Amino acid sequence: MKGKRIIGVLGDVGGKNAALPPLELALNAGCDVLLLLAGTCRTLHRGGKLAFDPRFLVHEVGSAPAEYAHLRQPHHLVVLGASQSVEGSTVAAGVAILAQAPVVAIQDMYGSSVPTLKVLQREGCLGRIACVCVTDEFSRQHLLSQGLEIFQDRVPVTGGPQFDKVIEIQKTWAPRRARIRGTLAPHDLLVLIAGQLNGTTEMLALVDAASLKLGLPNNLHVVLRRHPRSTELDQWLTNACLGRTGPRLRFYDVPQEYAPTNEDLLPGVDIVMSGYSTTNLYGVLYEIPGVVYVGTPSFRWDLWREKRLEKPPEVKAGAAWYVETSGELVHVITELQRGDASTDVSRLKEAQRRIAQHNDGHATDRVWAQMRNLLA
Repeated sequence: MKGKRIIGVLGDVGGKNAALPPLELALNAGCDVLLLLAGTCRTLHRGGKLAFDPRFLVHEVGSAPAEYAHLRQPHHLVVLGASQSVEGSTVAAGVAILAQAPVVAIQDMYGSSVPTLKVLQREGCLGRIACVCVTDEFSRQHLLSQGLEIFQDRVPVTGGPQFDKVIEIQKTWAPRRARIRGTLAPHDLLVLIAGQLNGTTEMLALVDAASLKLGLPNNLHVVLRRHPRSTELDQWLTNACLGRTGPRLRFYDVPQEYAPTNEDLLPGVDIVMSGYSTTNLYGVLYEIPGVVYVGTPSFRWDLWREKRLEKPPEVKAGAAWYVETSGELVHVITELQRGDASTDVSRLKEAQRRIAQHNDGHATDRVWAQMRNLLA
């Protein structure tokens, strides 16, 4: 593979996490890899919060085609990290159209490549995509159901490269948990709120109300991580909510070097809450019984708008809780405190095991095999 030239387009953080591992294998095989950073990845890189292997050539681009048109020099392969932002999907589609090379798209979770594919569909350029690598069979069927039946034979189920690390992290779970929890008592509950574009304040309000109903203000601790693309309204509402609930909720600070990402926090938490974040899917793969999806109005609307789904598939599979009210969250916490004595918890853990067993730690190899076939 020495001398082969590859362009990788990275917009959203989730898409970056899925695309980077096979691109690193390409580097190891002697390929020259140019990374084009758009959207959130560009912002984080510009702010010094995103670093890459120095062997990558890194270039920041905006959504205007003129910013990457000069990169039309011959390449052998284009790899598109999934992006659900307008800018990220626009750049990914634009590069795919300009490139004189096969294009591989890599989904990090169900539906995340659809915005890019829809742009290509509108431009009459879906034929530029050689294959779309997806995490599981549900993701494959979901993609085909979005008016993209043309890809019937071009959607291999490879698994998610970003999930390969789950196997290794599980081997060091206990020391990671101890480091993250610090001085917390064994009976203390640590709740991770993984914010999304909207709805962060709704999660805070649910946790605050449930804590008061259970009489847990001193034993329930919250780690709040906001989404890098949260809307201005979500940020404003969250700040206002913190002004009301802050004096009651006990917020817990985890040093950034211990847990730079939401996923790094998971070994230490008892409950992880989000609307439909990849963080929750990591929680399912780690078989954490306290994975909670929130079905308040903001999340239901965003999930339908982005994925055309009414509920996350992990919920339908019985591998996660689903709450809309503080009373339902009280039930979840109560059952979690009962542990294996709870029938609900036992059923949920069994469903998680069924899903986790398909994550064998070799998704990166399978995606790289797809890339190699196109580079041959």
